Amino acid sequence: DCPSGTLKVWRELHTLKKTKERQYGLLSGFQDQLVMAEASLNTSLAEVESLKIGSLDSATYLGKIKKFLGSVENQQGSLSKLRTEWAHLSSLLAAADQKLVESQMKHLEHGWELVEQLAHRKCFQQATEHSELTCLLEKLQDLKVSLHQQQQRLTLSLNSPGQQAAIVDMVTPAAELQAIKCEFSGLKWQAELHMKRLWGEKDKKTLEDAINNLNKQMEALEPLNREVENRIKKCELQNRIKETLSWVKNTMAELVVPIALLPDNILSQIRKCKLIHDGILGNQQAVELLVEEVRGITPSLAPCEGDGLNALLEDLQSQHQALLLKSTERSQQLELKLEEKSKLFAIIGKVQLTLEESETLMSPTGDRASTEAELERRLAILKASQQQLQDTESALSAHLQELTNAYKDANVFERLFLDDQLKNLKARTNRTQRFLQNNGSELKQKMESYREFHDKAAVLQKEAECILHGGLL
Repeated sequence: DCPSGTLKVWRELHTLKKTKERQYGLLSGFQDQLVMAEASLNTSLAEVESLKIGSLDSATYLGKIKKFLGSVENQQGSLSKLRTEWAHLSSLLAAADQKLVESQMKHLEHGWELVEQLAHRKCFQQATEHSELTCLLEKLQDLKVSLHQQQQRLTLSLNSPGQQAAIVDMVTPAAELQAIKCEFSGLKWQAELHMKRLWGEKDKKTLEDAINNLNKQMEALEPLNREVENRIKKCELQNRIKETLSWVKNTMAELVVPIALLPDNILSQIRKCKLIHDGILGNQQAVELLVEEVRGITPSLAPCEGDGLNALLEDLQSQHQALLLKSTERSQQLELKLEEKSKLFAIIGKVQLTLEESETLMSPTGDRASTEAELERRLAILKASQQQLQDTESALSAHLQELTNAYKDANVFERLFLDDQLKNLKARTNRTQRFLQNNGSELKQKMESYREFHDKAAVLQKEAECILHGGLL
C-alpha cells in the first residue's frame, strides 16, 4: 500500500508542478507582453510628439499621420487581446500582484488613448491646413485663368475698328480686371498671414511660386491695362464734354426766346434768366475740372487723339464763355425792356384813366334849368377835359415808335392784344372827343340863347323904363 500511495502523491506533485510551470510560463509571457506594450507606447508617444511636416508637402505629411493612426489602431487591437488574456490569468496572482498588473493595464489603455487623441488632433489640423492650402491654390489658379481671359478680351477690344463699340466691350473686362487685382491682394494678404504659422517649407514654396507667377502675369498686363484705362477715360471725357456742350446749346436756346410784352411776364423772364446765369456760373467749375482731367490724360494719348480731345474742349470753353456773356446781355436787355414797357403801359393806363374821367361827363344832365354861371362852369370843365385828352393823345402818339419796337419782340397773341388795346383807346378817345365837342357846342348855343334873352330883356326893360318915365312926365 505504501509504495502505491507514494506513487500517487508523486504523480499529483508532478502534475501540480507541471501546472505551476505552465502558469508561470503564461504569466511570464504575459509580463513580457506588458513590457513590450509599455515600450511600444513610449515609442509611439515619442513618435506622435515628433510628427512634424518639415520638408514634406501637406499631402505626404497627411498620409504619414494616417499611416501612424493605422499602427495605433493595430496596437489598440493588441492591447484588447492583452486585456482578454489578463482576464484569464488574473486569478493566478495574489491580490497585490493583481492590483499592480491592473494598474499597468490602465496605464497602457490611457496612454494609447492619449496617443490616438494626439494623432487625430494633428491629422485634423493638417487636413484643415491642407484644405486651406488647396483652396488658396485653386483660387490663385482661377484668378490666373480669369486674368488670361480678360487679357484676351481687352486685346480684341483694343484692336476693334469701331471705337465706341470697342469702349463698350472694354468696360466689363476692365472692371473684372480691377476685381481680380482686389481679390489677388486679399488672397496674398491671407496667404502671408497663414504662412507665418502654417504649412511646411515645401507647401510655402509652392504657394509663394503661385503668388509670384500670378504677380508677374499682372505686371506684364499692366501696360495693356493702362492703355485700356486711358482709352476708357478718354471716352468718358469725350462724352462728358459732349453732354456739357449739349447743355450749353440748350441753355443758349432758352436765352433767345422773344421778350414778353407785359411787364409781369418780363419779370418772370428776369427771374428765370437769373437762375440760368447762376447755373452757368455753377457749371463753370465742372468745365474747369474737365480742363484739368484732359490735361492729365493728354500725355498718355496718341498725338491725334490728344489733339481731337483738346479741340473738343476748346470748343466747349468758347461756347461756355459765349453763353456766360449772352446771359449777362440778356439780363441787361430784359431790365431795359422792363423799364421801357412799364413806361409804355403806364401811358396807356394814364390814357385810360383820362378817358374814364372824361367819360363821366358823358352822363346825361337832364332838361333841368341851368344858370348862365353854371353853364360857363360846365363849359370850362369840358374845355379842360378836351385839352387833357388832346395832351394825352399827343403823348401816346409820341410813343408810337416804342409801340413799333414792342411789336418786334411780341408774338402773334401779344400783337393782337396790343392792337386791341390801341384800337379800343382810339375808339374811346374819338367817341369822347365827339361828345365833348357836341356838348360844348350845345352849351355855347345855350349860353348864346341866354345872352340874346338877356339882351332882349334889357331892351324891353329899357323901353319899359322909358315909357314909364314918359307917362310920369
